[in-house]
Amino acid sequence: MSDKETDLTFDAKDLDDQIATLKDVAARSVDACLTAKYVSLSDQRVRDLILTKSREGYVFKRIVCTERLGLPEQRGVHFDFDCKPGTLCLVDPSFLAVVNLIDRYVTAIVDPYLPQISSPATRDIDGVAPYGERTYLVLANHTFRDIHVQVQGDVHTGNWGPNQINHNSDPEVKSKKIDFGDEATYRIKVWTNNAGSPGEFVGEFSHGVRYNAAGNSDRLEFVIVEIEGRLYLRVVSVRLVAEVALRLWLASEVTVANRLRSMPDLVGSRFGHTSPVASD
Repeated sequence: MSDKETDLTFDAKDLDDQIATLKDVAARSVDACLTAKYVSLSDQRVRDLILTKSREGYVFKRIVCTERLGLPEQRGVHFDFDCKPGTLCLVDPSFLAVVNLIDRYVTAIVDPYLPQISSPATRDIDGVAPYGERTYLVLANHTFRDIHVQVQGDVHTGNWGPNQINHNSDPEVKSKKIDFGDEATYRIKVWTNNAGSPGEFVGEFSHGVRYNAAGNSDRLEFVIVEIEGRLYLRVVSVRLVAEVALRLWLASEVTVANRLRSMPDLVGSRFGHTSPVASD
């Protein structure tokens, strides 16, 4: 390095000094973005990644919060890096830390982070960004009987079905392309089977699949349950149940055993859809 060149890298001490300053500012503020920044920088994985990129010669520019990202309690912290001086990089070296503001921990790190262009001028004929991603929803029938299902809403063709889904079958439906952080809505109607055609109407419900750091797919389990002598069709989201189970497991203020005892109620009320069905 010549005397005229500027060293744009920084070391762990420089970073720790800046984090300490940020901590003092965040402690006196109610700004959720400042809190998210401090939580993300408190994660060793995030600090290591910053230092690694700095040592590799990428130029640190800024830290900004994303406007929208997944669940309401989640906030994205965008660590913006530029190419190495005098070089061309075809892949943006920036990364994103996903922060849970309630429990104050980093749930995921997206590297590289490639935010989608979502201005109206860049949207395709479906009204969504052409460079987004589709979501995928599996319909798993474990009712010991055949059913008919129709899916509308954000399905990529506008409509799927009504199609017969035999017992132990699990067809997959996909949505239109959506931006990172957005949610595709599937409007679902269910009928019993009547000699290969839709029979008695069972019910309808809407289910959302969000495209975020946790993925872009879900699986609905259709099962028959007996409640007070009557048969009901219950539909449970595998992804949402898994998120609740993980959240309960990580909770430290109450014992895991006590929290897990409430899981059936949570599944039935918030994460399940239940409708009565006719007996055979």
